[in-house]
Amino acid sequence: MLIAILLCSDPGRFCEFLLNQCKEHNVTILNPVTATSVTIDEMTGLPITLSYTTQEFSEHTIPCTSLLLAAGPWTGRVYKMLFPKSEVELPITNLAGWSVVFRDLRPVLASTVPCHSAFTTSSGENFCPEVFSRIQPIAFEDCDGGRDIYLAGLNSSEIPLPDFAAEVETPELHDPHIESLLRVARRIFTLSSLVKSSENATNENGSLEVLRTGLCHRPVTPNGLPILMRLDPSRYVPHLASLTSNAASDTGMQGGGLYVCAGHGPWGIALSLGSGKVCANLIMGHTEAPIYSSQLSL
Repeated sequence: MLIAILLCSDPGRFCEFLLNQCKEHNVTILNPVTATSVTIDEMTGLPITLSYTTQEFSEHTIPCTSLLLAAGPWTGRVYKMLFPKSEVELPITNLAGWSVVFRDLRPVLASTVPCHSAFTTSSGENFCPEVFSRIQPIAFEDCDGGRDIYLAGLNSSEIPLPDFAAEVETPELHDPHIESLLRVARRIFTLSSLVKSSENATNENGSLEVLRTGLCHRPVTPNGLPILMRLDPSRYVPHLASLTSNAASDTGMQGGGLYVCAGHGPWGIALSLGSGKVCANLIMGHTEAPIYSSQLSL
């Protein structure tokens, strides 16, 4: 069994940090809403307004000069909803993956490396397990805390993508896919049993609590690379395709237009900062942006 050990961080806390940073910089976050239509300048092909509806079916329209589609596996659906006449297909499909998070209650020594990533080659369950561990913050203070362990690697491209992310149901412990992960956990950690998390859980046998189970839908592309690009207006505004030159090309160099950032597979959080930097340069019209994003286009 080949295992690669890498340093990793806590993705949940990282996402919360980024969200708080957005709020501190006065970014308006509308969630949950459904984008319904875009008004396009017929001469340049650039967005003018974006319309959306809320859960209460209230309709709103906001000004929009740059539109970035970053809806994970839903990105293709959003594109077709906003640009139904476009012949462009965003090659982003859905790969669902199951996961389990444990709490290892055994004391962690001060000299222990706080985080690990282990990628194994076999498990006896027809998939290659991926194991990520993180020591809880309390462990850094008194060296007597526990370690959270995330186990995944079991995926399927046949699970239907729901209309909304909120409709994804959390799998139960008796779900066959979760049971498969639990068998791997017992094999990897040589445990005789796993106990469901509770306030009165004990650690008499050094066992692991099951903190939570999950089913996550990931956006994937045929070549395994994410799509980070500015989409030329002629590809989503049909009548512009017949023009040899128009204001859209000049405007694109100055920033503005339709952008796509999706298809990162299971590494969306890990690649978020770099992807954000690329997209920011594209949207701001920086001339160096196409140099390192040309391989990530359609």
